[in-house]
Amino acid sequence: MVGGITVNITIKELCKQIKKSRYFIWTLVDGVHYLTNRHWAIKYAELPREVLIQLFTKYAAIPEEGKTIIYDWNFGDTVHDKPVNVAKVFDDHSVNALPGVVTAFIKSHNDLNMRVINFDGKYVLVNNEYLKMLNDYQNSTPHGKGMNSAILFNDNTFMVLPYRTTTDTAGDIQLLNDLLVS
Repeated sequence: MVGGITVNITIKELCKQIKKSRYFIWTLVDGVHYLTNRHWAIKYAELPREVLIQLFTKYAAIPEEGKTIIYDWNFGDTVHDKPVNVAKVFDDHSVNALPGVVTAFIKSHNDLNMRVINFDGKYVLVNNEYLKMLNDYQNSTPHGKGMNSAILFNDNTFMVLPYRTTTDTAGDIQLLNDLLVS
């Protein structure tokens, strides 16, 4: 537990994701750091030294209390702005969230590996690279509201957006149901 916030993150994987993000937001509100690339988000009361170093190489600055620093690779600069309310996103998605199960199944498409998460027979696909930021993600309990809602882990300290799927292929769902039963 760090500053009242339980954090169960693989620092090396988090730094790797920060480094390769082309768009990144770092907000500091009420002493809590919110980091997001708009596909995943994490909150820390105190940033680990390695993460702070990685962020400093991207920004060469630390946000002031109540401020946000936005990095946009396309424009090659950072913008200091009023805080992005990432805390509200965490709060909104934690209300009435149902527990799910991280399955052992991965759906591959081109270079993308999507981990299958089961929410009571509804399957959600999440970028497996993002889940690697979690220590022991296979045994973590995700919480979510549905197929297109953010999925929360680690007592709401880590959030990831699922891939939006336009169709429920009956064959895929039946196959997953059969595999999960056996």
